[in-house]
Amino acid sequence: MPCEFPMPKSAENIPVTINTGGRYVDSAALLDDQRELLIRHRGDTYRLRLTGTGKLILIK
Repeated sequence: MPCEFPMPKSAENIPVTINTGGRYVDSAALLDDQRELLIRHRGDTYRLRLTGTGKLILIK
């Protein structure tokens, strides 16, 4: 399914660490100096938002 939202060019170079426990991606690399990231999953759009206190919230 094609993505409705343009992928930031910086997303091509997001550093990912893979180990036996799973994949780790730095949130700063995902957010790319933004406060919000839209994520498409199984036809639904989710918002990953960085709060003013530095916490991450995932909203459907």
